[in-house]
Parts: sequence; C-alpha cells; structure tokens
Amino acid sequence: MARKKRQTEDAEHAELIVTNVFLQNMDSNKTVLVNRGGAGSGKSHAITQILVYKLLTEKNKKILIIRKALPSLRVSVLWLLYRVLSDFKVRSRVREHKVDLNFFFGNNVIHLGSIDDPEKIKSTEWNYIWMEEATEFTYEEYQLIRSRLRAPSDDGQKNRMFLSFNPIDEFHWIKDKLIPDHANEVEEIHSTYKDNPFLIEEKKEFLQKSIDYDPNFYRVYALGMWGKLENIVYGV
Repeated sequence: MARKKRQTEDAEHAELIVTNVFLQNMDSNKTVLVNRGGAGSGKSHAITQILVYKLLTEKNKKILIIRKALPSLRVSVLWLLYRVLSDFKVRSRVREHKVDLNFFFGNNVIHLGSIDDPEKIKSTEWNYIWMEEATEFTYEEYQLIRSRLRAPSDDGQKNRMFLSFNPIDEFHWIKDKLIPDHANEVEEIHSTYKDNPFLIEEKKEFLQKSIDYDPNFYRVYALGMWGKLENIVYGV
C-alpha cells in the first residue's frame, strides 16, 4: 500500500506518494539495506526518493550512486533522478554539473559514478551509497565501496548503504556471503510488483503470465526470489 508523505520547506511542501518499500528503508536502523526484488517492485524509485529527501533536508552530506558501468547508469538512474527531483519540485534549484554528474543542493552533493576506475573510489568518502544492480559487482568491489562509507556526519544521522537488484543467481555473494556473514549490520528488504500500486496493468500481466513459459523467470522477476543464472532474460 502506498502512503502520502509531506516533505520539507526546501521541497516547497511537495506531497509525494511513497510505497512501503520507501518506508521500510527509511525506518531501518541497519547500516546496509539489501533491496532484493522483482521487476517493477519500485525499489529503485523508492531509494532515489530517499536520497533526494536527504539531499534536501540534511546538511554537509555526500551521496554516491554507483553502477558497474557508467553508460548503464546514464540511461537508468540519471533519468530516474531527474524525475524524482521534479516530483520534489526542486529540479531547477539543484545545481547540476553534467560532465561530472554531480548534483548540488546547499552543502550537499549527489554524485553518479561507476567502478571503471577503482582508484577513484579509494580517494573518496561518503555518507550514503547506493549500489544499483548490485549483482553486477564482485564481492571485492563491494568491499572497496563499503569501505568508503565513512564521511563525517555532523547531525548524528547514521551513514547507510543501499543495494538493489533482481536476484538472478542463487549462488551470488550477496546471498551466500554478505547477508549471513554480516547479519549484525545488514537488513534484507524483499519486494515484488505487488508492492508497487503504480505499476501499469500490462507489466503486471506480463509478469504473472511468465510462469507459463519460464518458471525461473517468474521466480526471479515476479516473485523476487533467488533464481538460477541460466536462461535469465535481462532488461525487464
């Protein structure tokens, strides 16, 4: 179920519609939030809303949004970020450096980047990090990125890291290593298309009917359950 949430004066009192995925992430007290979900569950949109909210309401915060490859990030997260900034009615008030993919609001910044050059990551530190399509990364790359979650927080807000992905591989390090070995700092948030009341009916029907021709696809993309890597179709 979706709920309305009134935002801040900086967001011109924009009234947003948020889902329970947004609320679960916001309410968690864990450091690493693992968002495992099917297609169309709204997990990426919810995390973008959270990070924009923090951009607008907190002080002296550095936010990193990262994907394995920069071209993929430009055609996915970048456009989602534009949409959410417009929903908050602040897109014209956020300073954008298009070449560097930096977005500034007051003393806060969102940077969109990739892991193409690990040395760039080593010299940075962040308050919030979002690894979109986290299954694309190796465990070693995750550890490197996680080690950068150490920027000072002057307001007492806890630094946090978000991972989001479709669970395509039942033997992935996120399932076999991260979640069981770091239970004290990790919370897993599971979502499906049923958690997104704004998903168009055609997409719902497609996911529901996929059980008839590809049970593994249905398991991963409709149910958000861990699947087998073979025969997975990407880009849904």
